[in-house]
Amino acid sequence: MGIPSYVIRHWKGEHSLAVSFWINIVLISLVYRAITIIIGDMYLNDFATANHYIVSSVDVIGWIIGVWQLVGAWRASHQWELRKYGKIKFGGWGGLVKVYIIFCFIFVFHRIVY
Repeated sequence: MGIPSYVIRHWKGEHSLAVSFWINIVLISLVYRAITIIIGDMYLNDFATANHYIVSSVDVIGWIIGVWQLVGAWRASHQWELRKYGKIKFGGWGGLVKVYIIFCFIFVFHRIVY
């Protein structure tokens, strides 16, 4: 097992919907946000080139984590629907998670374009 296995299992949607949403999206996002606040406080006051690279690296890591979170949760919601209904059906907790993910993509697209 270990972290690589956990990451791959989430990417494939093999975690339960609850773990995929509450742990892999909510909890990891809160931890990531706390880390970015700490790093921002440490480095944004000084505009040295090295500090810019550190902050940019944290942003890239955030994008990678975000894609991993949303893809895995989307796939876990599919698995949940298959177990619950026997087919892919936009309903129940799986549907709510998909609505959340769609809003996340709209928000990200809006931030990129505007």
